[in-house]
Amino acid sequence: MTGGLVDLSPDTFDGFVGSGPAVLLDFWAEWCHPCLAYEPVVEELVTLNSARLVAGRVDIAAYPELAERCQVRSIPALVLFQDGSITRRFFGVRVLRQLRDELDRLLAPGVDAP
Repeated sequence: MTGGLVDLSPDTFDGFVGSGPAVLLDFWAEWCHPCLAYEPVVEELVTLNSARLVAGRVDIAAYPELAERCQVRSIPALVLFQDGSITRRFFGVRVLRQLRDELDRLLAPGVDAP
C-alpha cells in the first residue's frame, strides 16, 4: 500500500470496487514516468478525500486485464466508481485543484453520477 492506496490484483479487485459508495482507482506502471511524477498528487487527493472514498491502485504492467475491464488505454489514469459502477475516468496528468474540484462535484450529496 502506498499513501493510502491499496495495491490491487485480480483476486482483490471486485471486492475492493464494491467496498464503498465511492472508490477511486489509480492505473499506473513503474515504467511510466508521468505516473511516478503524478503519484504525490494522487496521494494528496486521496488524503483530502479519505472520509468520502477509498482508493486503490492497479499496476497495468502486472494486471493488464484490469485496465481492459475499466477501458483504460492510456496512463496515468484515475477511475471513479460509485456504488460499484464507473462514473468518471480521468486521463493524463492533472493539477490537484482540478481533481479536487471535480471530485467535490461528483461526490456531493444528492448529485447523480453522469
